[in-house]
Amino acid sequence: MHQTGDSAARVVFRSGAEFSLGFTLSSQGPLGVTVTEIGRQLSGPSMRVVAVRIASSTVRTFPPRGRPFHPFSLTRADPTDVVVTLRLEGCMASGTSILLGSMPMSYRVLGIAHHAWVPLPVSLTVVAARGATCSP
Repeated sequence: MHQTGDSAARVVFRSGAEFSLGFTLSSQGPLGVTVTEIGRQLSGPSMRVVAVRIASSTVRTFPPRGRPFHPFSLTRADPTDVVVTLRLEGCMASGTSILLGSMPMSYRVLGIAHHAWVPLPVSLTVVAARGATCSP
């Protein structure tokens, strides 16, 4: 992954390559939230979520540690770090790209399901390798 500015990064597409994105979730409202899913709707023909890990954001480590995702409670007082690992798959023809600036998540408030796209701290662009071609 190459950092291209304060809020952007770039990855050159290579089928089978994996990379991780990290961000922190916190609840800004007065009610607790149960996060039930992160990243599922993100998977597509060129990119697939292969792992989601969570950890309390009060203890920061690098590389991030944590436990495999499971539904969890989120409160204003207890933010949670999330690391999503993605795998690039298939083929991207030269001149194409994918922009990833937010992460899909599902959550419940008072038992009612909601879905949202959470902005990432860094936008990511996956670009096809120069001269890459795809066979039909």
